[in-house]
Amino acid sequence: FPNPARRAKVTLAFTLTEAAQVECRVLDASGHEVASFSERHDRAENIMTWDPGAVPAGLYLARLKFSGARGSQTAIVPVGVLR
Repeated sequence: FPNPARRAKVTLAFTLTEAAQVECRVLDASGHEVASFSERHDRAENIMTWDPGAVPAGLYLARLKFSGARGSQTAIVPVGVLR
């Protein structure tokens, strides 16, 4: 949220059932990576923030990979950016 974003950071909210390393890769419509970051999160409700900065308006995909003791999972969240 907000989604779509207009001159604002995008907050990605998720709940973890165990502590995990969370990797976020943001891809444009052509599949090119425009941002990448990774953080360690605890078992709880969590957030990560992406600042779209100067990326052009369009649709992006935030690919979240959760890697914990019981394996890994991936979630993809579409994010719109308006200018």
